[in-house]
Amino acid sequence: MLRAMDQLQAFLVKQPNIGKVMSLAEFIKRMNQSMNGDDPAYFRIPEQEKTIAEYLLLYSMSGEPGDFDTYVDYDYQIANMVVFSHSDSTVDMLALWKSVKEFAKDKFPPNVKLNVGGSVAQSAAITEVIVKDKILNVIQIASVVFLIAAVVFRSFAAGLLVITPLLLSVLVNMGLLGILGLKLNIPVALTSALAIGIGADYAIYMLFRLREELALGTQESAAFRKVLRTAGKACLFVASAVAGGYAVQAFSRGYYPHTWNALLIGTAMLVSVTAALTVMPALVLKFRPKFIFNGGAVKAKSVAPAAIPAIAALGVAFILGGTPTPAHALTPVEIMEKNFVASKYPDSTSETTMTLTNKAGKQRVRKTFGTTKLEPNGVDNMRMTRFLEPADVKGTVSLLIEHSEKDDDIWIYLPSVKKCAGWCRATRRTVSSARTFPTAT
Repeated sequence: MLRAMDQLQAFLVKQPNIGKVMSLAEFIKRMNQSMNGDDPAYFRIPEQEKTIAEYLLLYSMSGEPGDFDTYVDYDYQIANMVVFSHSDSTVDMLALWKSVKEFAKDKFPPNVKLNVGGSVAQSAAITEVIVKDKILNVIQIASVVFLIAAVVFRSFAAGLLVITPLLLSVLVNMGLLGILGLKLNIPVALTSALAIGIGADYAIYMLFRLREELALGTQESAAFRKVLRTAGKACLFVASAVAGGYAVQAFSRGYYPHTWNALLIGTAMLVSVTAALTVMPALVLKFRPKFIFNGGAVKAKSVAPAAIPAIAALGVAFILGGTPTPAHALTPVEIMEKNFVASKYPDSTSETTMTLTNKAGKQRVRKTFGTTKLEPNGVDNMRMTRFLEPADVKGTVSLLIEHSEKDDDIWIYLPSVKKCAGWCRATRRTVSSARTFPTAT
């Protein structure tokens, strides 16, 4: 598994827009090189699984418990590879993910599941969802406009006439995106949904005025000319004002969402009002819908809006704690002195079962056998610990030799490679600083 991860890491580094890649495999390779005298030839995954387990145990004895939390879970069942990308483009992310799946298909076992995460992946997923939903939103808005117009005019033909300019504006905007090579991203999707909503009123104005004029007995040609000179002129002024207002955003140099707003909403307004003043009247004359030629003036009805109260509930929890009173009023210095004296036995043996539990509640169980021997100065101890369980680290031995006047010596024996590693206290937190040498078998 680690070799497959190492191959995937090498593959990712070669991809465009990819910077640094980090994984557990990288750390294991560094440990292996360090345990072999920093020889570059050993910058690879060890052959034996027990060696890897011993390296991880060695690191856990010197580093912080959570050092590998970013790269592997507590049970070593789920690994995480951190990939730094120079691009946050959804297109680049999807192309990379496709190539990764193709590469990993032949490298990893069938039971291994490969997933993608992180900020770039989240951005790609959010973009995909929002763009899809906004396209549905355009359809929903068009449907709502159609239903409202059909109810108000009591004719489905009216709904079709009202949404015709809106659909034309959406088609023109989509064509403009293709001509300019713009992607259907989040700002563009939001702008498209906005444009279809604010451009619905021009057709409604025209139909209302045309119906009113014909209901008064005005001849058809005169009615159309009068409607175009009154309501048509007003629609043109409103559309020009809206388009001009959004056109100001085009001067936001370098901020493309504003530029896209200016271009798409301005285009949608002009196309919508043009269609309402030309295409829609032509359709009315062609199909002669009954709601216009046989209808009367429409009376507006006011509907009192319903008030919907909102109630928010806020809960506050208080944690009360007390400070325990010590059973004996000993000073810290006295406690340290008693503890120091009590720990100085000539020798001792012990069998220990350690259950290590992380913050998520996952556990690791280790069983050890230990011995201690007091040195002749009566102060310093020598402590040997042999691991009995789990099986992958069985036989690993640590030896601690205390020195009152200098740094303690710490030695680790790794049975799978038959090597010892030793380092002083000053460098015990860094595995790569350990010095190694072979031991007799």
